[in-house]
Amino acid sequence: MAAAIILLPTMLFGQYVEDVLRPSNLMYKGTARFTGMSGAFGALGGDFTTLSINPAGIGMYNKTEFVLSPSLYNTKSESEFFGTTAEEHQTHFNLNNVGMVIPFNVSDPTVKTLHFGIGFNRLQDFYNRSYIDGFNNQSSFLTGLAGEANTYGIDVFNPIYPEDLAASTLLIFSNNNLWTNDNPNGNVQQSGYLETRGAINEMVISFGGNIHDKLYFGITAGIPFYYYRRNYDYSETDVLNIADTTNPFQSMIYSEYLSTNGTGINGKFGLIYKPIDWLRIGAAIHTPTYYWNIRESWNYAMSSYFDDDILDPYSNDSMYVNHISDATPDGYNSYEVTTGMRVIGSVAATIGRYGLVDVDYEWADQKSSRISPSSSYKDLNNAIRSDLRSQHIVRAGTEWKYQNFFLRGGYAWYSNPYKETVNNTSMHAWSLGCGVRIQNFGIDFAYQHLAGKSDYYLYNLTTANAAANMKNRANSYVLTLSLRY
Repeated sequence: MAAAIILLPTMLFGQYVEDVLRPSNLMYKGTARFTGMSGAFGALGGDFTTLSINPAGIGMYNKTEFVLSPSLYNTKSESEFFGTTAEEHQTHFNLNNVGMVIPFNVSDPTVKTLHFGIGFNRLQDFYNRSYIDGFNNQSSFLTGLAGEANTYGIDVFNPIYPEDLAASTLLIFSNNNLWTNDNPNGNVQQSGYLETRGAINEMVISFGGNIHDKLYFGITAGIPFYYYRRNYDYSETDVLNIADTTNPFQSMIYSEYLSTNGTGINGKFGLIYKPIDWLRIGAAIHTPTYYWNIRESWNYAMSSYFDDDILDPYSNDSMYVNHISDATPDGYNSYEVTTGMRVIGSVAATIGRYGLVDVDYEWADQKSSRISPSSSYKDLNNAIRSDLRSQHIVRAGTEWKYQNFFLRGGYAWYSNPYKETVNNTSMHAWSLGCGVRIQNFGIDFAYQHLAGKSDYYLYNLTTANAAANMKNRANSYVLTLSLRY
């Protein structure tokens, strides 16, 4: 689940800060062992997920290992909007990762083993549903669209923008050469239903080694595959029946579909140093991820309903109607995104043969993300610098062993990547896990609970705003099957 702001585009291929932050705001998914410790593995290694975090962890392997990690993901969103509460749920299956690591013994007095790994890790999950409903006595979506029409003009017969649809469906109308609407100050029942799908799945090709069982190094070439789908349905209803008699507005429905796909590339470099047997220190650097061709397609649709039949001046035969529907053709756009870099520092300690503890700190330079070509997105890049800031992530986890059985627990905190005046999307997670080793086979299970709050906007227009307070929850259940030989 990725915390986000719900925005309705009001201009052609309307990119927002959210669209640039989305492929950069990561919450690593992985094996059940990794999940059970809330991702605190930066100085430990020996887990396939670390190839996407600190690739030096590949140097900890002494056997070939194959892993497969299916998972069940459940989200719950609770909204509070003008005193009305609502909630929505979603459940779906994931594949957190699959991959293989192969160590090679080498006849070198310095390097003990070399390692090769290949597979994929899931870096982010966009599956979520949200529902917002309430009586807004302050603003209307249509008032904002009328303002957009007065600023940019409209094309009723070849609609491209939402304000074009509002005019063609008679939801906004011209009065003394100004576009306006009924219920300009709100006093309408509003509802919004948002469903998002998608993920960032990263293919990893890693190489590393072990020097004297003291220093471990690794490098990963990451190829993230980013896809995102959004379906949004919004409605307004004049439940008080106060519309002007010249245009007896009853209700409207607005729908939006967005599809985004992109492929990127990045590099990750890491070291783990073991100065004494029980202490490990890790460090990793992630280069910015360059998405060279993010492709978007979208469309809008709008329907209007009136209490009485009214004249449609845009119809060929000047018909009287009480319902009008219109839609835009599919729109297309492509652009490039370069995310900020990441730096990770870790420290881990082993307690005899029975336990271990790891703490990771990760710094993500979100404010340095950019969209290009810069000549087309100058204002948006300025907004990124203005609205975003560096993100801080702390993960802590522990594992305890009794014979062939393992128990795990962990906690993670993700700071707000937005400045406080923009939004607050900080999140935290806690997790529990267990596992068993039977000869060369391993079975591990983990549960993780993720929680956060944020402000969601039903629409974001120059002359109208409507924010809902959201509580977001996600539960992950991960099963990992592993084979070592």
